[in-house]
Amino acid sequence: MSRSFRASGADYLEAALKAYREGRRTGGPADVMRFYTKELSDEDIKEISEWFAQN
Repeated sequence: MSRSFRASGADYLEAALKAYREGRRTGGPADVMRFYTKELSDEDIKEISEWFAQN
């Protein structure tokens, strides 16, 4: 996997997790995701996003 793809994947996931946490994403699994992300800090979300992008 190329480095640029990993970076964009991490950026996308980070934005998505923050949107769930802040209630800006709705529908589908939004309620479940909000439950799991509501206690995450920005740093937590960044680390999770980077890990998933690399693995």
